[in-house]
Order: sequence, then structure tokens, then C-alpha cells
Amino acid sequence: MAKKNYFRQRNTPVENLTFIAMMVAFDAILSLFSALLPFAAIFVMLLVPLTSAFVASYCRLRFIPVYVISALGICLAVSAWNITNTVFYIFPSVLTGVLYGELKKRQVPYSINIFISSLLSLGLFYLSLLFLKAVTGVDMVVFLLTLIRKQDSSTAPEIFPLFAFAYSLAQMAIVHIFLQSEFAHLGNVEINEKNVSKWYYLPSFTFLGGAIGCAFISAKAAYLLLGLGIYWALYCLYDIALKKKPLPWIILGILVFVGWLGFAALYSGLPAGNGLSLLALPLLSIPITHFLNQVLLRKKGNDSTIKP
Repeated sequence: MAKKNYFRQRNTPVENLTFIAMMVAFDAILSLFSALLPFAAIFVMLLVPLTSAFVASYCRLRFIPVYVISALGICLAVSAWNITNTVFYIFPSVLTGVLYGELKKRQVPYSINIFISSLLSLGLFYLSLLFLKAVTGVDMVVFLLTLIRKQDSSTAPEIFPLFAFAYSLAQMAIVHIFLQSEFAHLGNVEINEKNVSKWYYLPSFTFLGGAIGCAFISAKAAYLLLGLGIYWALYCLYDIALKKKPLPWIILGILVFVGWLGFAALYSGLPAGNGLSLLALPLLSIPITHFLNQVLLRKKGNDSTIKP
């Protein structure tokens, strides 16, 4: 008997609904499991985005709302006594997985896909904090800071947005690696980054520059922008490394040194707790170097590409 291929494009309504029902049932089992065993939430964070991404990748767009409503409704029903689990883990995992899968289906480069999915995860994280505070009266920010014994720190609440983004990004990065492993087994076509790699410097420069400006106004905004800028700065570094040219690294070293001088000069003039956001100054050397590298490559007539 021929082996059934469950992971393939669904065309008919029956095929779409059958696949959705199977994925919703799997989500419900995970929801119940994580509600009974708190430490099982890690499986929700990894496996629910996987099932959601599969649905978004293999089902037609008009059936996606059916999956989202069904998954959220049934997961809430089977673990109604533990609404914190459903709101904090299930809802964000379903929605971010769907977004990731939909963007992948549309061949959006992974750098953009992970970034946008992380921003959605971050937004849902904060919405879940507000919802839980309204329903239970518990301030989860204070609770989380208490767990790490930073509840009395004046700086910790200011850095919390950066922590929240790092958490969202780490979740999506792990999900991405896991999904890529699964999609590779299914023979999916790899998405190329070459059309966006030469523009990595633009969002990195924008976010890091914004972090420097906000350091004098709002520490929370500054730290969040710092995290967003670091994400794209890492892509800039990766792209520079792939070119295997010594000159960009020399330029980078000089600019980093100048950035640290600026950090030292401005640090004492900032309000207490805001100073570390000025790490954006030395980090700003990365997108600047990436931009200069693109200019040099264009002048030499080289093709500025990045392998997937």
C-alpha cells in the first residue's frame, strides 16, 4: 500500500477541513497536556507553531480563519480551568505559527519572516500580560521580575521590553530551526535571501539610531529599539563575513573604537538606568560598515549576494 502524504497542498474543501481537524486535535492534546504539567509549556511553544505553520503552508487562505477559531476555541475548552496557560502560550503560538507559515508560503525571506513573526509574538506577549492583569489582577511583569529577584531594581522594568523581544525572537528562532528541519524532509524549496541582503544595514541603522535618540527620552523604547537593531546588525555581520574581504573588518574595527569613545563621553550625561542603551553607538558601526561594503562592491562591479 502506498504511503500517504499528509503534508502536501490541500485543494478541495474536504481535504482542507480534514487536515485542519487533525491539526486542531493535536493542538488540543498539547493544550491539555501543558495545562496539567506546567513544564510541558515548552512543547506548546515549539509544536503548536509547527502545526499552525503546516496549516498555513498547505491549506488555502480562506480556511485559515477556520483553523484559528477552532484551535483557540477547543484549546480554551479543554483547559478552561487554566486560562493562563491558554492565553499565555496557546494563543500566541497559534497566531505566530500561522503568520510564519503564510509568509513562508509567499516566499518572504526568512530574515523578514522571523522579524515580523517575532514582532507579532512580542505584541501578543504584552496583550496577554494586560489580559491576565485585568482578569486575575496579577501584574506578570512584577511576577517575572520577582522570579529572578529583580523586583526591587529600578533598571529591570526599563530593560523588560528588551527581554520580552529577546524571548519572542528566541522562540521564533527555535521554531524556525525546527520548522526548517521538518520542511526540508518534505522537500520544500529553500528561500533565497539575495534580494534583501544588500539592505540589511537600513533597518539596523534605523533602529540603532532610534535607540540612541530615545536614550535621552525613554529607556524602555531605547532598549527595545536596541534589540531590534541588534537583530539586523547580526545579519549585516553575516553578510560581511560571507564576502571574505579584509577591508570591511578594518573599517569596522575603527568605527567600533570611535563608537566606544562616544559611549564613554555620553554615558554619564544620561539618566540612571538609560546608559546601557548607548551600546547602540559602537553597534552602529556594523550597519555603517555593511553599507560601505555594499558601496565598495558596487564600485568593483561585484554581485552583492548572500547564500540561503
